[in-house]
Amino acid sequence: MESHIAFKLCGKCRVVKAVPEFSKNKSSKDGRQAYCRSCVSAYAKTDAGKARQKAYRESGKGKAAVQKWNRSDGARAAVMKWKESDKGKAWLTNPANLDGQRKWRASDVGKESKRRSNDNPPHRAAHHAVEREVKFCRLARASTMDCEGACGKRAAHWHHDSYREADRLNVTAFCVKCHRAWHRLNEVIYDD
Repeated sequence: MESHIAFKLCGKCRVVKAVPEFSKNKSSKDGRQAYCRSCVSAYAKTDAGKARQKAYRESGKGKAAVQKWNRSDGARAAVMKWKESDKGKAWLTNPANLDGQRKWRASDVGKESKRRSNDNPPHRAAHHAVEREVKFCRLARASTMDCEGACGKRAAHWHHDSYREADRLNVTAFCVKCHRAWHRLNEVIYDD
């Protein structure tokens, strides 16, 4: 339970600071972290702090926490807040971003991709279902996730093991290399 003490001593820098300078921690006696926010932030920027964060993100507990956050109302609110911010509006309305999409669609690769998509309705339906979930903030963008393949890099795609209607939202985050490797070794299931 959080204490009503107005000040607290930081265990790292040994400076007495106001209680709001310490993040909340339900498991501590006074309901706050032992180190102040500035000390925690400074540690996170060091090599040791970055390595610790990476190890946590790659652990099963870290991946579960990220997935839980991505499906939470907080994640949706953060995306909506970004879309409404000046930076988000500028990015979403930037003609350069739209021009890049138009150029890709007009390219041979874009045309081939559209042709393949139109020739394969279950594939298209599954991808549209995922795009809808991302658009309405019920699923995070794949680029915000770590690859679930062997590499551990940043993901680029949501991958479907199956295009069945019941499995359309059962997706895995893969980087391009791991996604291609999966398709070389496995077959996608199309029909019920």
